[in-house]
Amino acid sequence: MAGTNQSCIFCQIIRNPTSTTLSFTPHYLIIPVEHIPTVGDLQRRDEDYSLGCCMLSVGKELLHKDAPQTLHRFGFHQPPFNSVDHLHLHCFALPFLPSRDTAGEDKASSFKAEGFLNPFLLNGPKGFDEFTPLAENDDTFVRLDLPGVPEECVRVGLSRSKKAVIVYGEAPKVHNHDSSSRKYLTIIKTICTCCDFVGFTYQMSDGVLRLVLSKTCTDPSSCISVLAFCYGESLSGDNTDDHAGKVYESKQLENGSLYVRLDMPGPALPGVPKDNFAVTVANGIVKVTGQAPSVSHDSAGRFYSGDVAMLSAPVNIPSRRIKTIAKNGVIRLLIPPL
Repeated sequence: MAGTNQSCIFCQIIRNPTSTTLSFTPHYLIIPVEHIPTVGDLQRRDEDYSLGCCMLSVGKELLHKDAPQTLHRFGFHQPPFNSVDHLHLHCFALPFLPSRDTAGEDKASSFKAEGFLNPFLLNGPKGFDEFTPLAENDDTFVRLDLPGVPEECVRVGLSRSKKAVIVYGEAPKVHNHDSSSRKYLTIIKTICTCCDFVGFTYQMSDGVLRLVLSKTCTDPSSCISVLAFCYGESLSGDNTDDHAGKVYESKQLENGSLYVRLDMPGPALPGVPKDNFAVTVANGIVKVTGQAPSVSHDSAGRFYSGDVAMLSAPVNIPSRRIKTIAKNGVIRLLIPPL
C-alpha cells in the first residue's frame, strides 16, 4: 500500500484491521490512511486543508452520534508530545476520563481518582481546564487548575512563532510534611497557519489561572483554528501527573497526628477561597466541603463535598481542634491524635 510505514502501528492497523486487538480508549482517534508523521508535516495546500477538515468532520459526526448532549473537544499532539508518529486527531466528549495506572499509591486508601475528574466535585464544570470562545470577539477564555501555585510563581508568555501561549508554574512546599515541591508546564497552541496569538491577560487566584487569549487571522476563509491543543504536565514532584495521579497525601506523624494534603485531580477544591470550606470529623470520618464561586468567564461555580480520610476509631473531633491550612487551591489538615 502506497504511503504507509511498515513499522508504524497505525499503518499496521489500517493494513489489517480485523486481526488487530484494540485496548479500550474513552475517545476517538481519527487517522488518515496515508502515513503522515505529525501535524508539523502538513502544508498550506488544498489537499492538506481538505484532509484536516475531513478528519474534523468525521470526529464531529461520531461524537454527535454518541454524545450529543456534551461538550466536544478536538486536538492534535504536537511533537515532541506525540506518542505515535502517524497523524491522528483526538476527539473527546467531556468530561474526559482516561484510565490511569495507580501503581505506587497507598493500597489501604480507597480515596482514588482516575483521569481529569475530581471525585469530590458534585456540581459544576468537570476537568482541570475549560476553554470558552467569547461571543463578543475572537478571544478565547481558558481556565487552568494549577494546585499549589501562588500568583507570584506563575509565568505566561508568547512563543517566538506566536503560535503558542506557554504557562509555567511552580508550587513550593508549604508544609514540612509535603513530599515535594512541584512544577507545571502547559502549552496552548494553534495549528492553523493563518492564526497567530497577539496578546493575553491573566489572573491567578486560589490555585486557578484564568486567561483571555487574543489572536489574529490573516485568511478567515481557510481558518481551522478550532484545531487547538492544550498540553499539561507535571515537570517534577511526588505525582507523575498531578492532574491524573494521587487523590491525596496522608502521613501518620510520630506524635500520633494525621497529616492530610488534599491534592486531587482537578486539583483539591480548585478556586475555593480559604473561608469557603468546612472540615468535620464525625464517627471517625474526615469530611471536607467547599464552594468555588464562578469568576470571570467560568461557565459555573463548583461545589465539592466528600470523605477524605478515616481515623482508627469512630470518634467525633471538634473542627476547632483540626489545624487547617488552605492556600492556593490546596488544603492541608493536621488532625490531633485520638
